[in-house]
Amino acid sequence: MGGSVFNAEGLATPRMPPTVYYSVLDHAEALLKACFKLVGHAIEAPAKTSHGDIDIMVAEPVDRSLTAAGRRTGPLLAESLGADKWKKMGGGSTYHLALRWPKEFEDQLISVDEVRKCPCDDETGLAEVDDALSEEREQKRTGLQADASSTSTAGYPSSSSPIRIQKHIQVDVSIMPTPAFFHWNIFFQAHGDLWQMLGGILRRLGITPTSRGLFLRIAEVEMHNKEQSRVLMSNDPNAVLDYMGLDRERYWRMFETWEEMMDYVASCRFHDPGRWKHPTKHDAEAEEDEEVKEGRDQRSDLLKSNDRRRATKRPLFMYWIKTYLPAHVDEAPGKSALLTRDQVIEDAKEFFGDEFANRFEARKAKVVRQIKVDKLWADIRKGLPVQGTEIGDVMKGMKREIVGNREARAVELEKLEGLEEIRVAYEADRFDEVLKWAMLNWNEVGQRQKRLNREKSRVPVLEKGSS
Repeated sequence: MGGSVFNAEGLATPRMPPTVYYSVLDHAEALLKACFKLVGHAIEAPAKTSHGDIDIMVAEPVDRSLTAAGRRTGPLLAESLGADKWKKMGGGSTYHLALRWPKEFEDQLISVDEVRKCPCDDETGLAEVDDALSEEREQKRTGLQADASSTSTAGYPSSSSPIRIQKHIQVDVSIMPTPAFFHWNIFFQAHGDLWQMLGGILRRLGITPTSRGLFLRIAEVEMHNKEQSRVLMSNDPNAVLDYMGLDRERYWRMFETWEEMMDYVASCRFHDPGRWKHPTKHDAEAEEDEEVKEGRDQRSDLLKSNDRRRATKRPLFMYWIKTYLPAHVDEAPGKSALLTRDQVIEDAKEFFGDEFANRFEARKAKVVRQIKVDKLWADIRKGLPVQGTEIGDVMKGMKREIVGNREARAVELEKLEGLEEIRVAYEADRFDEVLKWAMLNWNEVGQRQKRLNREKSRVPVLEKGSS
């Protein structure tokens, strides 16, 4: 399919052959360099014979008002690129622009047969092609004619038909918030499904590649909070390639074939081809990763359901799963492929140094403790033999007494027996002792909180009367 954003406006955006794609891409980037200091695009997937739209990334606007949310951004981008229409979806940072198909390439279209057999990554390509064909046939049947300057949802004119429909090209311009984010995403989005393949290799080891960088997950945290479990290793492309054991220089050149790209992916030091001999053995190890949109097919129980769905719609990834991996199961594993997750943590600390090691341990200590604290309060609440507002009084009192918030109080309360020791136990993470004390003293804690609430409510009244 072509770009689909402007379908509702009736614009025809058919797929582009490479000559059209690269000509429009180069021209658009040259124009955008007048507005942004950083302009670029990700390297395309190998063996693509057509392109649905054009994706360009930009950063560091010359005019500071050109932000992702700026009111002037859309109109200015449209003016700069000569777009007929522009659109921005929701709160995203991508602007979609409809540029007219260049007149010099008027007759360079991808035929329907070529669309059907091209190794594109579009997930709904044939359905949209069929929709376009159906509409064209309906126009012919009813005798409708389209003027060359008008827009239409019809897609592929017949070679025997004199009808000329104004074609457009969808150009998506994504405004990156920082130069580092720009450079990482130029890197991360390169080569089509390459990082989906690498993500499948890394996932079991606790490593997650995302649009923000390469992260190491804290095993004790990820079941409770996936985002908090991730600690950034690096968002420097060269550092990440070195860590993965991948050739830097080769990464920045387009791969000619699928096999060539997959050989490169398989050179990752964490890749273990033998895992695919008995895929069901590792089924329980597959974790959800919502930032790297992996796709896999149904031959392997290693795969999640969303992986399997995407595999059926992404030919390159399907080839990786169904053909490449099974054909290479007897090859030697990478030098670090057999590391355990604990060993990967130590390996990452050694590679990225003390700064990463300290951040990882600090995050782990902080979040693991907070998980335990949350469980403590939940266990106390669950064990209380009261209901309604009384629960709120007891819980508020527990947190005030145990955590030790020394708020200014309108009444001086007598000390609870054992409270100081329990505060020490709380700070020392001896939460079993705290829970036991709470179950014994919940009633008195609740009554103290009620008295404190009454005294605090009286103070404003007394102050108002004295004034």
